[in-house]
Amino acid sequence: MLLRLLLFLFLITSKISLAQVCTADAILGEWTDEKKEVRINCYKENGKYYSKLLWAENLKDKGKPLPKNEQHWINMIVMKDFEYSSGEWNNGKIYTPKTDKTYSAFIKYINANTIQVTGYLWLRIFSESHIFTRVIAKKKT
Repeated sequence: MLLRLLLFLFLITSKISLAQVCTADAILGEWTDEKKEVRINCYKENGKYYSKLLWAENLKDKGKPLPKNEQHWINMIVMKDFEYSSGEWNNGKIYTPKTDKTYSAFIKYINANTIQVTGYLWLRIFSESHIFTRVIAKKKT
């Protein structure tokens, strides 16, 4: 009985501390993927969260601008319709311009400077995740 009570208290305090640290707008700002191949800007519009592609690495010729046929990707909305609930942004879609495919997606908050973006087909078990870090890190308080 004591073990159950301690576990319950731990879970409650964990949820409270997460709720205090992660607010719906914690996702706002500029982010880059783990390979630093893309840079996105997350913003809020009409209560939902979106991202535009700000920059993409020319993977065929690093250090040079994107080829003409890929330059239209800049400022393209690549994440849309995300809603915040219980420390997670969900019910959204992500678009990958290189493959011209759209996936259902959700975003998990890791800390003030790190999020995990997961795209999936049909069910969450058929998914792929990527870590994004904030471009200008927030100071720890």
